[in-house]
Amino acid sequence: MEKPKTNIINKSYELPPDILQQIFSKIPFFNLPTCRLVSRTWNNLISSCKFDPSTSIYHLFFARFYSSRHRNLHCVEFDPQHVEGMSIVASFAFHPDFCSASSRITIINSCSGLISLLITKRRRRGQRRDVVCVLNPITNEYFKHPNLRLKGDKVPNYCYGLGFSPKTNQYKLARTHFAHNEFIVDIFAFGTSCEWTPIGSVPNFLNEYHGVYFNGGLYWVGSQKQLPNGGLSDYTGVVYRLDLNDEKFKKISIPFGGDEPYVGVYNGTLYLTLCCEDFDYHVWKMKEDFSWSKEFVLALPENILHSLHRHHPIGYYLQLVKFCEDGSILCLCAGILLIVYDPKTQQMEILTDQDFEIKEGMWFHQIESFSFNSLHNTLTGKC
Repeated sequence: MEKPKTNIINKSYELPPDILQQIFSKIPFFNLPTCRLVSRTWNNLISSCKFDPSTSIYHLFFARFYSSRHRNLHCVEFDPQHVEGMSIVASFAFHPDFCSASSRITIINSCSGLISLLITKRRRRGQRRDVVCVLNPITNEYFKHPNLRLKGDKVPNYCYGLGFSPKTNQYKLARTHFAHNEFIVDIFAFGTSCEWTPIGSVPNFLNEYHGVYFNGGLYWVGSQKQLPNGGLSDYTGVVYRLDLNDEKFKKISIPFGGDEPYVGVYNGTLYLTLCCEDFDYHVWKMKEDFSWSKEFVLALPENILHSLHRHHPIGYYLQLVKFCEDGSILCLCAGILLIVYDPKTQQMEILTDQDFEIKEGMWFHQIESFSFNSLHNTLTGKC
C-alpha cells in the first residue's frame, strides 16, 4: 500500500534576541562583522546593540607602534602570562591613501568607541597636508575632515582632541595652535557647522600633544608663569579642561614638582603622572572637585634606567593601562617598558625583555564601548 504523500516544510527558527545578545557578548568582537552576514535578523541585532567590552573575552586596547614597519592598528590583550605581557588579537589596515611612504599616522585620542587620527603627508617645497579622521575601528568606517593644505615657515602645529557633549549627544573636534603669544582654540561640531569655529584662547603654554577625553571634557597639560618676567625655571604645570557642553575652559592646578606631566584615563577616572628625581613616578588621581590625591609612587630600579636613556621615542611619560584582578596595575613607561606594579607590596615586575634591542615604541588607547551604528548618525547625535 502506498504511503500518503506529506508536505515537508523547512522552518528556520531563530533564538530569542536576548539569548543571541548573550552569545554575541561572548564572541571576540573582531568576529562580529562576519556574524552580521548570517541573516538579516543577526545583522539588525548586532547593528542596534552596544556591547560592553567588560562582558567580552577581550579588553579593547588599540596599540599604535611607532615604527615605519607597522602600518596597521592593532588590538591587544594584556596578560602577564603572554610573552612580554601582551598579545595581538586583531589588526586593522589603514586605508591605502593613508599609508604612503611620505605619510605619518598619529592617533589623537579615543572617545566613546571612536578613534581620531592625524595623517600628515609631506609634499615638495616644504608643503604638507594634514588630514584629520574619525574612525570606527569595528566597522572600519571613517570620516575624513576637509584637508588643510599648509605651506612655508608659518605652518601652525595643531594639536587636536575628539570629545563628546552629553548635553547635545554630539561629537566635537577641538584644535589648538600657538599664535600671537597665546593658544587659539577652535571647535568643529559635527552636524552643526562645516568649518572650524573660534571659541577663545588660552594665555599660557600648552604641551605639544593631543587632548585627552574624559567625562564630557577635553584635557591638555600646559604650563604658566609664576612671575610675569620669570625665566624658564619660573614655570609651573597646569591642566586645562575644555567643557564640551558650554565650550568654556577651566584651569586646574597640578601638584608642584616633577617633569613629563601626563594625564590619562584609567579605571574610570582621570589621573596625572609626574616623573621626579631618579625616575620616581608620582601618580595622582583627580577628584570630583578637580583637586588631586596621591595614589602611589613607582620607583624604577636602577638596572633598567639605561634602557630609558637609550630609548625614549615619545618621552618619559608613564601611562597606566589596566587594573588587574589581583589588584596590581599594568603600566607602560616611556612607550617601551611594560611594568606590573603591586601598590600593596610596592613590588614590580618588568615584562619587556631587556636582553633585546628595543627598536620601537608604542602607545595604547582603550575603547570603552563599540557599536555598528552609522558613523555619520553617531557623530551627529542621531542615534
